[in-house]
Amino acid sequence: MNGYNIAVIGSGISGLATAYELHSRGYNVTVFEKDLSIGGRLGTQKLREKDVSLGGKNIGKKYVEFRRMCRELHEDNFEKFGLNSTSSNTSLRIDKDRPFKSLLSILSNIPFSDILKMLPMIQAIKQNRENAYLSGPYFKTLKNKDTLLSDLFSEKSILGIIRPLVVRNNGAEANELSLETFGTNLAMVLDSYEQFTDGPQHLFEKLSDIITMRVNTQVSSLYVKDGVSEGVILQDGSKELFDSIVIATTADIASQLLKPVYSKLSKVLEKIRYNPVGILVAEYPADVFTTEQRAFIFPPDHHLSNAGAYGMNELNIVRYTFSGKTSHDFLASEPSSEELLRIAQQEFTEHTGITLPKPLKAKTGTVLSSGLSAYSKNHTHTLSEIRENLSEISDLYLAGDYIEGVSIEACYRSGLNVAKEIQIKKS
Repeated sequence: MNGYNIAVIGSGISGLATAYELHSRGYNVTVFEKDLSIGGRLGTQKLREKDVSLGGKNIGKKYVEFRRMCRELHEDNFEKFGLNSTSSNTSLRIDKDRPFKSLLSILSNIPFSDILKMLPMIQAIKQNRENAYLSGPYFKTLKNKDTLLSDLFSEKSILGIIRPLVVRNNGAEANELSLETFGTNLAMVLDSYEQFTDGPQHLFEKLSDIITMRVNTQVSSLYVKDGVSEGVILQDGSKELFDSIVIATTADIASQLLKPVYSKLSKVLEKIRYNPVGILVAEYPADVFTTEQRAFIFPPDHHLSNAGAYGMNELNIVRYTFSGKTSHDFLASEPSSEELLRIAQQEFTEHTGITLPKPLKAKTGTVLSSGLSAYSKNHTHTLSEIRENLSEISDLYLAGDYIEGVSIEACYRSGLNVAKEIQIKKS
């Protein structure tokens, strides 16, 4: 070890990436996590004896950095997850195991004028995968980058193609997001996906074996002396000193931590929006889906945004997702798992015509008030403001879903970039 002690606040993908990459570079790392287990929105809950993910779980074949970490830790046992999704508004079929087939379906379901707009974007991502992330050069340098997606594309394209992408990733509607962040969504259908065969729990265990994880330990604020970040103050009032601090949480939590000590940066982070998301996983006594049809996309007037089989061979386990404008007030009311199940089953049956098998064997779920990042208005400018403020603060770094994007790989990249920056500054 090189003697430098680094505190990482938050154990989601960005935090775990930062911790792992710093540990690999010889730093002493301590991760602070307020919950009882690590993983953040990639964390798991029990469905009877099975560990199920209630956050992101799909690992793209193009997730180079995240897969590298898994490979180095010998936790790269993945299974195919070709999610076949059907939209009710069009004949759209998205097969995440066949990106070219999905791309053809997309292009056949949008007006020619929208094809002309979208093809250069698709080409930019295929030629340079950096354009799948917020730091990529293409989307943020477009002259019309601040144009709302709803003002750029036709209603048919919005309902049939664009909304299913943005409501899944960001919990947002097309009139809430602009073109500058669209690459993070469009890249979804230009990749194929797998998932952990036994869930991510083994990966978390491997990371916990090599990195100090302080679970059930909440950081209430930073300890700052003479304008330098020198440590953390825990909820019990105790103080712990570190050479550098990394806040790897959602932007709203980061803003609250920074407010007493770096109010200007805190105010910038307040611009970043989050939408609620509800996840319910339910196990039925017989198959709900078929091997040809394993998911459905729901229209804007539904609380559900999508529902799909938990895995390719788990057609009796349904993962219901509540996101989008219609679901916001409902999720804000803090519904119980019973209420989530009632609404989910009602909308699923009415929309698909599928009779759900009885009796229900098990269920588990969660509602996250800040579950999905919808970035900010003029997000490229917001990120520039964040960088400018950070350059004036010693030994403080930020990682999270608002920096490179919301996908697992994007979150990992944000943590990796912080680790590289710390290494440069400390070398």
